[in-house]
Amino acid sequence: MRKATKPEALADDWPKPVEIDRAMAPVFPVDALPEPLRSWCVATAEATQTPVDMAALLSLAICAGAMARRVEVIAGRGWREPVNLYVAVLMEPANRKSAVFAAATKPLREIERRLIEQAAPEIARLSSDRRVKASSLKAAEKQASTTGCPEARETAQRLAEELAMEPVPALPKLVVDDATSEAIEIALMAQGGRLVVVMQMIGNHQPEPWRDPISV
Repeated sequence: MRKATKPEALADDWPKPVEIDRAMAPVFPVDALPEPLRSWCVATAEATQTPVDMAALLSLAICAGAMARRVEVIAGRGWREPVNLYVAVLMEPANRKSAVFAAATKPLREIERRLIEQAAPEIARLSSDRRVKASSLKAAEKQASTTGCPEARETAQRLAEELAMEPVPALPKLVVDDATSEAIEIALMAQGGRLVVVMQMIGNHQPEPWRDPISV
């Protein structure tokens, strides 16, 4: 019968942990970026006095958000991958992260503003039609329940099915920040699965499990 090994003896067999607080990361290959993305990253890093890595990572995430569900990467025969990215930028407080985040998301926010202006009249019309249909449904259900009218019941069922099948009108949304996981899920569904989620952590607080600094 083998004698059990004490935990202390097992601990002695482990090598000394390697410190990772001073790990040397490779230099970001900015030259691999196409123009004008490369020039924007270099100029933003210079203007904000921040590492070019931050502008480069955020720019890639924003581009991925713009291409989501529109572009796929063919990695091999029968092998397709989406361009979704999950990017984390870690820096100490007061290092101009907000300025770089704002600059990186500005193009998408401007496009979002224009899309909202273009879609607002149609969204208003669809929302009005949906409210009218919901009001008719309520009236038909009330008539069917009080009078037992078969026609009213059929009308109520038809309207209920139509409302269930119709998507709820929603204004275009490209960027979401400072939102709960539930709100992000709702927005993602309303936007057809295309969304850029931007989160900034402040200080040394432990982030919630669902929060990514920027993801698409």
